[in-house]
Amino acid sequence: MQAEGRLETRDRVHSIGEQVCDYADLEGDGYNPFRACKKQLSVNVSTPRPGVTEPQDVVRLFRLIMPPWEKARFGDVVGDALRVDALTIPRPGMINDMEWTEVDWDSKRWTIPAVKMKTGWDHVPLSMRVFADSVAACRKRSA
Repeated sequence: MQAEGRLETRDRVHSIGEQVCDYADLEGDGYNPFRACKKQLSVNVSTPRPGVTEPQDVVRLFRLIMPPWEKARFGDVVGDALRVDALTIPRPGMINDMEWTEVDWDSKRWTIPAVKMKTGWDHVPLSMRVFADSVAACRKRSA
């Protein structure tokens, strides 16, 4: 992985391996082979990507993603997901894990099981814009 430049994947695998060995330490001596190989790994230097925080940049972003992408390869599924993500601001990956059974269509509420939530909140209210434009479009497309 390191030779191929997949450093983030390498670091994730290394971290998981280290956790597994810590858990499986039957001798209780703290030995973990993953800690020893850390010196041999090249440093993963990432480029910071600042978030969009200025009002004019947020407006520009929404103008870019709000219109339906007519020429989209998968019928604008990615566009719908981006719009729901931008309008609900969930944790990364939550839109990917969203299940239709979690959406209450009558009360326009997305109830996320507690096991998926880090904050302890149990729901995300859906604005009329999210519900009408994106979630309903995704539901129609998946039916």
